[in-house]
Amino acid sequence: ATLSDIAPGRPSGWVGTEAPAGIRTLVVATAPLGAQNFGLYAGASVGGTVFADTGIGGGIANDGLPDGAEPGLAGVTVSVRQGATTIDSTVTGSGGTYGLWIPSATTGSVAVSATLATGLVATGGVAGTSGGTYARTTNATTFTVAPGSATSGVDFGAVPIGTLQPDGTQTVAAGNTVAYAHTFVAGSAGQVTFSTLSTASPSSVHWTEGLWLDTNCNGVVDASEGVATSAIAVTAGQKLCLVVRVHAPAEAPLDAHDATALVATMVHANATPALVTTLTRTDTTTVANATTLALAKLVRNVTTGSGFASTNNASPNDVLEYRVTATNLSSGTVASVTVSDATPIYTTFESAACPAPLPVDVGGCAVASQPVAGTSGGVQWTFTGLGAGASVTLALQVRVVR
Repeated sequence: ATLSDIAPGRPSGWVGTEAPAGIRTLVVATAPLGAQNFGLYAGASVGGTVFADTGIGGGIANDGLPDGAEPGLAGVTVSVRQGATTIDSTVTGSGGTYGLWIPSATTGSVAVSATLATGLVATGGVAGTSGGTYARTTNATTFTVAPGSATSGVDFGAVPIGTLQPDGTQTVAAGNTVAYAHTFVAGSAGQVTFSTLSTASPSSVHWTEGLWLDTNCNGVVDASEGVATSAIAVTAGQKLCLVVRVHAPAEAPLDAHDATALVATMVHANATPALVTTLTRTDTTTVANATTLALAKLVRNVTTGSGFASTNNASPNDVLEYRVTATNLSSGTVASVTVSDATPIYTTFESAACPAPLPVDVGGCAVASQPVAGTSGGVQWTFTGLGAGASVTLALQVRVVR
C-alpha cells in the first residue's frame, strides 16, 4: 500500500510507453482485477507542446515560454532528425502536445523541430529535460540522445504574423485623388509601424501618397484623424484601420500608373533575439479618361466583425455588407447616375442604403428598387449632382443561407 516500497525497473535501453512510470495504482475489491499492462520501447522518447505564445491569460507574449493560459496549437508537424534523416514525425493533437520515438540504434546528436504553417512565426522554444539547446533560426532543439531516456518539455512557441488587407485597384483622372481602405490585425503584442513606398510608370510622373489612421474604420479620412507616422502599441487580435490616399498629378498622361506599397512592420514585444515581421499590400492606381465614372467594391463580415476587404469568409447565417464606391473622375458634375447590383448566390437580401449624411458634393441619393427582405434579387441606387472628383458610398447587406 506504500508506493515508496516499489522500485520499478526497466531493462537497460528501454523506455516506458503504456504506464510509462512503471507503476499502476489499483483499488482492491472483492471482484478479480483485470490484466494490468505495461508498455516498453527499445530506445528513447521525446515529447512537449507547441503553443500560441500570445500572452493570453496572464502570460508574456513572444517570450518563447509556455506561461499564463497560452493554448496549444493543433496540427503542427514535429519531427526528430539526425542529419538529413528523419527518425520520427508526428502532428500535434488538440492540446498542442506531441510524442516522438527514437530507436535504440540511434545515438549521438539529434534535432527536434516544429514545422509551422504559413502565417505563423516562431518566437522561441524550451529545451526541457533534454539538456540541449534551442535555436530560433531553425526552430529546433538539438541534444544528445541515449537509449532508455524519456525527454519531456521540449516546447515550441509560435504566434500568427497578423493580417493586412486588401490589395486595391482604382482609376483616377489626372489631377484627382483616390482613397484605399486597409485593415491590419495584430497576431501578437508589439509595436507596429506603417509606411508607404511608391513606384510610378512612367518614372517621370511624380505622384503623391499619404497615409492616415482611420480611427472609426469608416474608410474615409475625417477631419479629426491624423497621419500614421509613429509606432503603435498593439496586442493579439487588435484591429487598426488605415486609409492610403494617392494623388495623380495634373500632367499625368493617360494610362500612367502608380503602385503604392503599404508596409506594416511589426516589432514583437519581449522576443529575444529581436523578432521583426512585415506585411505588404499594394494599391495600383491608373490614370483614366477624365469622363470616366469609377466603381470599387469591398465586403466585410458584419457577424464576425471583420474589416472591409476585396474578399472575405462567411458561414451560414452570417451577414455580409458590400460597400460600392462610385467616383466621378471628370472635371464636371455628373447630373444623374444609376448603380445596379444583386444579391450573390446562396444569400438573401437584408438591406440597402445610401450614405447618411450625404457628402457635401452629392446632390441626392435614393434606393430606387430592392427585393423583399429574406428573398433574392436586384438592387438599384440613383444619385444626382456628383461633383468633380467626388465619391459616394452605397451599402448592401445580405445573409448567407448555405
